[in-house]
Amino acid sequence: MAYQLNEDLVLWLTEHALDLDQHSNQAQQILPRLAAANLLGLGIAPELGGAPNTTLQDAAWAVAEVAKHSLSAAFVLWAQRCFSTYLVLHPEAALSSSLISQAIAGEIAGATGLSNAIKFTGGIEGLQIQATPTAGGWVLNGYLPWVSNLVPGQFEVMVAAERPDLPPAIFVLSHADVGLTRNDDLALHCIQGSNTASIRIENCFIPTERLIAEDAAEFIRQVRPQFLTLQSALSTGVSLRCLEQVLAHKRATATTRATALDYQQRITAIQNQLCAGAVSGQFLNAPAKLFALRIELAKLCQDASLLELQTEGGACFLLGLRDQTQRRVREALFLPMVSPSISQLQAV
Repeated sequence: MAYQLNEDLVLWLTEHALDLDQHSNQAQQILPRLAAANLLGLGIAPELGGAPNTTLQDAAWAVAEVAKHSLSAAFVLWAQRCFSTYLVLHPEAALSSSLISQAIAGEIAGATGLSNAIKFTGGIEGLQIQATPTAGGWVLNGYLPWVSNLVPGQFEVMVAAERPDLPPAIFVLSHADVGLTRNDDLALHCIQGSNTASIRIENCFIPTERLIAEDAAEFIRQVRPQFLTLQSALSTGVSLRCLEQVLAHKRATATTRATALDYQQRITAIQNQLCAGAVSGQFLNAPAKLFALRIELAKLCQDASLLELQTEGGACFLLGLRDQTQRRVREALFLPMVSPSISQLQAV
């Protein structure tokens, strides 16, 4: 189920794909362009400011469609949409209502800092942030080594924190909070335009109204299906673009075309299965099935990128001749390491 992107957005992504892959100079342009293309409210109820007559499937396929052109831009869309998903769980909160409308408009950059929490609930690692109660709120300390969509001077980030004698909780931190430091962008081999950096939290006071959920484990259980469904769409988009390139290639053999068509069918079916399962609730108490589908898509993405590489042939190894193919191969190799990584999901 393809989603039709705005032509202006497609042209801009096509022009800047390599730049977004390797540099940060266009990074601040991504979010406003996604907002102008009306992608940030897909699948969110109209009464919350979302796009009417759209579903999670529309949101996931929009992520995939953007990923066909630029994984950096798709990462921004994924992070922004996940951040809105977290807020939608508690729309009655004044903070959530305000932030949802700003996130959909692209006025704030929503950073999903919950990969650590998702790994924590899976028993993979401990929480990296601690919260200590104080008058009127909490004091947070900790470090997250890898967070995307940290647009300088504009981001809000969702984190999970340990609390003494209480369950871990979910908090929203803001770029302007005293004690929150956004470090320089990570030097990445791809997605350099996604405003991905580490954050350090030192004696950062967070008022009570920015505690979004009292029970982090239950919160993660609720958001995990949409989080991973939207994340899987990154692999879906990159792989489908690789296969489009293969099928359009004049030297593709009959065997190669048959393989590409088989991959297309399998990838589309898995993404639709993820969307359906996330909406129906079947993954809430069956995360293993969700993880297995995410793993399968990442593997198919690598297979699809190698099929494109093989079809293009030796030109891919001559500088300047097949830069976009090389970019997609890098993206496909990177996606299994996106947190929670494929090896971590396999372990769970």
